[in-house]
Amino acid sequence: MYKFVLDADGAIKLAKAGVLERLAENSNCIIPQEVYAEVLRGKEKMRQDAFITETLVNEGKLGVVENAKTEKKKPGEDFALAAFKTQKADAVITDDTKFISSLKRENIKFIIPSDIVVWLAKKGELSKQEGLTALEKMRASIREDAYTESVSLIRGEQNDDDSLPA
Repeated sequence: MYKFVLDADGAIKLAKAGVLERLAENSNCIIPQEVYAEVLRGKEKMRQDAFITETLVNEGKLGVVENAKTEKKKPGEDFALAAFKTQKADAVITDDTKFISSLKRENIKFIIPSDIVVWLAKKGELSKQEGLTALEKMRASIREDAYTESVSLIRGEQNDDDSLPA
């Protein structure tokens, strides 16, 4: 079973798309305490993704890990990176462009949320329609090329294996 670390961006987008629970059922998902706190701040504005994430944590489907010590200036990203290393995760789930650049520099595997939707659909954990609906829900908050490619993959217009992108 894959082990993923979610940053706030990844958790929020997947929760908004309605697939965070499916991901948590099909992998070991963890989120650092600081990142979890950042997501929960959305409850103040009644953001549904914050309530979904909280429910998954309370049900034990999404694990919260202690923050590793970091001296850098971007706590959420730094804690996600530290959790990736200490938890020996397979990848970080994020769609944050600056964070992705940092992960690439350190040769750390990452997966963007739209690719998670494709993976779940290819695994049969989401129907094609559920996958397309999830992508539509996150469309306004992801890059258009990622959306278009993911839709094409789910529809079967492009060949792809069922493995996770890296």
